[in-house]
Amino acid sequence: MDDPIVDVGRTVLGSNRVRETVSPDRPGDDDPLDDPFADDPFEDPLGGDPLEDPFADDPLEEPLGGDGGDGESDADIEEALDEISQPTLRAVLVVGAFLHVGVFAVGLGLLFLLFRGRWTLGGGLVIGGALALGIAAASYRRYRTRNEGADATDD
Repeated sequence: MDDPIVDVGRTVLGSNRVRETVSPDRPGDDDPLDDPFADDPFEDPLGGDPLEDPFADDPLEEPLGGDGGDGESDADIEEALDEISQPTLRAVLVVGAFLHVGVFAVGLGLLFLLFRGRWTLGGGLVIGGALALGIAAASYRRYRTRNEGADATDD
């Protein structure tokens, strides 16, 4: 038997000796090491200035069409802050600050308690955060009762 027995993926046997190895996915005329997507490894991937903003022409960056650096936004903020009454602005800032501090302190304290086992530091943070949340709630209620009283006298 002169014809070799071909088993794909293994060696080709014939006449009790190895003649050649056949791979199961031997490419026809394609080079297996040739990457069809690689043109030049040293080519600039950005295709130009690396410091250029790729989102410079994004219409969603400024939805109102302004530059953002023209000073209109500063004037808008200043006008809005002038329209808000001082007690309302103070209440918003106090409640917001104490609310953020309280949530952060309670969360951090619980992490120290549960994961580090530091009872003094964790417990102090949880208690301090709870007090900050209480101050935020009390400030909000005090502002609301004063504001409702002022609205009733205005009507």
